[in-house]
Amino acid sequence: MKMTRIEARLDAESVSEEDIKNAKELIHKWQNPPEEEYPTWLPQTIEYSVRCAQQATAFALMDSVTRISVDLPLGRTRKDGLKWSTLEQCLHESSVLAPHYCQAFKGASIRLILAAEPLGRSVEWLQSLQTLDEAAQNPSSDEFDIVIIASATRGDDEKVSKIVTECSRDTAIVLFNCFLDANLGEVSPSEQFTPVYICRRYEGGAVLLLGHGRQWDCFAELSIFEFEHVSRTSPEWRPSSQNLKTALQADGITFDPLTRYYNSNLDLKSAGFWPFMIICFSEVLPLDESILPEPKPKPTKKRFGFF
Repeated sequence: MKMTRIEARLDAESVSEEDIKNAKELIHKWQNPPEEEYPTWLPQTIEYSVRCAQQATAFALMDSVTRISVDLPLGRTRKDGLKWSTLEQCLHESSVLAPHYCQAFKGASIRLILAAEPLGRSVEWLQSLQTLDEAAQNPSSDEFDIVIIASATRGDDEKVSKIVTECSRDTAIVLFNCFLDANLGEVSPSEQFTPVYICRRYEGGAVLLLGHGRQWDCFAELSIFEFEHVSRTSPEWRPSSQNLKTALQADGITFDPLTRYYNSNLDLKSAGFWPFMIICFSEVLPLDESILPEPKPKPTKKRFGFF
């Protein structure tokens, strides 16, 4: 099997058979974790969600998946208070998040394509940062290891298809928060892409997929932004508003058309609140604990409070 461009960057002589065996075992564990290791909560910050998406993407690439779909949780921003954001706002914020997601591929040759409003500034370590219109004029990506297309909508399907068609199979492509105005895989060419990390909200509920080939977690919204974990479906299941309603109601909870929330007497597990979409760190997104500041030592507690 031909290696992907990213895999080819590894020095073959430095990768032992033991390394390959360990990597395969890691992928198998990722795809077949023990039941208790499955998440039954929603990501509580967008930074955590980005980390999960990066990790899920890495495992997919290790498993030779080169057509990848990633959806981060959308729709809630600090400036809107107790309201869901418009699609336009979500797409703009997706363009802000995309470079942070790309940090996982530093060292590779990256082509980032933004369909929504551009950042308005350059990112020095990105080899190519373009608008979708610019990229559609020159769709060839032979010189890049990975192509990330962010914030595309239904109306952009022809431009996205043109870019995807021009990419060889050994160039990885990620649809990052694309076609949010359609069901998953509904718009060409997204049906060719493997869902790898998906966190989508639908009316009254949400779904979470944490890794390709894994089961989908289904959540019900019981009050504003508050979700409960209800059930889990097969990896072959595909989310839509109707499919999610069917799955939730099959577990004995009912949807109230007046409140637009679910009612339940079941002992459900709290999944937490829907996270704010906008990043907390406007310039730098910490990618691992090693670059965070050392915690300050706690002061010694005085026995009587005065000596």
